Formats: sequence, C-alpha cells, structure tokens
Amino acid sequence: MVLSDWLLLLTVCALGAMTPGPSLAVVVRHSLSSGRPAGLAAAVAHGIGVGGYAALSVAGLAGLLAAHPTLLAAVQGLGAAYLAWLAVQSARQAHSSAAASATAHPHSTASSAPPGNRIQAARDGFLMALLNPKIALFFLAIFSPFTDPGQAAWEQALMVAVAAGVDMGWYAAVATLFALPVWRARLAARQRLREGIFAVVLGMLALYTAWVALGSV
Repeated sequence: MVLSDWLLLLTVCALGAMTPGPSLAVVVRHSLSSGRPAGLAAAVAHGIGVGGYAALSVAGLAGLLAAHPTLLAAVQGLGAAYLAWLAVQSARQAHSSAAASATAHPHSTASSAPPGNRIQAARDGFLMALLNPKIALFFLAIFSPFTDPGQAAWEQALMVAVAAGVDMGWYAAVATLFALPVWRARLAARQRLREGIFAVVLGMLALYTAWVALGSV
C-alpha cells in the first residue's frame, strides 16, 4: 500500500467512526453520568471491539455474516436486546432519587467516578461494538480494496491498528468533550430528564435494530 492508500483508509475509518449511532449514545451517557474516566473506558473498549471486527475482516471471516443472513440477524437481535436493556436501565435511573444530582458540586471533576462505573462503561462500549454486525460489514467493504492474498502480515496488522485507533481517538474526544465541568454542571440538575432522553433514544435504536434484524432473515 502506498501513502495515498493509507490516507484514504484513515479518512474512511474516521467517517465511519463519526457516524452517529448507539455507540455515540453510550459514550455520551457514561461521560455525562460518571465523568471522563468512564467515558474513556467506554471509548477504549469500543475501539478494541472495532479492532476485533477489523481483524476478522482482514482474515476474511467477516464474510460469514454477509453470506449467512440468519447469523447476521441473530447478532443484530442480540444487539437490539442489549440496547433495550440499556434503555430500561436509563428509565429506572430517570425515576430514581435525584439526591445525587442535588448534592453534586458544580465544579466536580470526572476523576471522582468510582471504578465500578468505569467497568460498566467498558462493558457497554465493548458490547456495543461486538453486537453491531454493521461494523463487520463496514470493514468487509472498506478493507477489500486494500487487501490481496500476498499482502504482508505487518500491513494487515497496521490496517487493524488504524481502524481501532481512529475509533478510540474519536470516542475519546467525545468523552472528553461531554465530561467537561460546564456540561456536567448544566446537566447535573436535570438528571431525570437526561436519563429519560437516553432511555427514549436507546429504546428507539433497539426497535430500529430489531426491525433491521427481522428484515435480514
């Protein structure tokens, strides 16, 4: 691959990462509710999941999803179920006590986020990537022009690293932005409204994903 090929691959990966979807909603939610460390945990874990799909695409295994609609629909169904579960969690949070919002200091930083929140954020970020087969199909499409049977292993590994790194970098920037004190201070007093909005958004994404899964069968 020449330099122009690498730049094109980098651009396409960046555009793919910046496309709004359930992953963005999850990273933003954890960044707002638990701070920058939790948002970064979700971003890094999501990037690892994306890197896994990129590796499968380079290895040619992602073609299984494209060739077997039933398998694709099954993964999409799991993704819809997980989104629905997240929506329920947000809805419960919206109806819970607002004591945490009332006692939050307007200048508090994200470093106070408990480790448990980071683990949950990492779990959600990774599963959002894992249960989104569109990522596999995306890399199957964009990696095809850049691969050939005689390609060196280091080039394939670098392609995977570019995909994972771009994804991590984008969502890390999103996490940092939404974890800024000015954002969290403004939204702290509106915890119920915020979680309610996330519940609606995640619920709609779950319904859409389920509808796509049924159409894939």
